[in-house]
Order: sequence, then structure tokens, then C-alpha cells
Amino acid sequence: MSRPGRRSARTAIIRAVTSWPKREQVDPADLIGAGEILKLVGWKTRKSLLDAQKTRDFPPPVVVVRGARLWHREDVEQWVKRRR
Repeated sequence: MSRPGRRSARTAIIRAVTSWPKREQVDPADLIGAGEILKLVGWKTRKSLLDAQKTRDFPPPVVVVRGARLWHREDVEQWVKRRR
């Protein structure tokens, strides 16, 4: 349970995403973070993900909230399919 007056990271993400202009609306459930990408791809270390982010074909993050990058699930899944 979080302390009163402090927002959770998920709340900050939802507020950041829902405050975007109408043309860029994104469902927070469609966003994934680094941990989920590691599980999706089957990598064990964050260094692998950092190396992948340096490649030109890795999708750019949709939003950065409190230092955490978030990507569209579909973009990352398409990237994984292209790489396999």
C-alpha cells in the first residue's frame, strides 16, 4: 500500500498517457516496460535490452515517466517477429 499523497508509478503513467492530445491517445494497458520486454524476448539481463535499443530497427519508447521507458506492445511484438 502506498503512502497517502504519493502516486504510484502506474498512476503517473496513466495520467501522463491520458493527458496527451486526443490524436495520440493510448490505452495504458497496451504499454509495456523493460521487464515485460525481457520476458517476451526471453532475455535475462537489461544489458541485452539496452543493446537492442541502440539498433535502428528497435521501436522508440512511446512515453518516459519517472525515468521508465514504455513501448507499444504491438510495436515490440512486431520487432520480435522480424528478428526471429
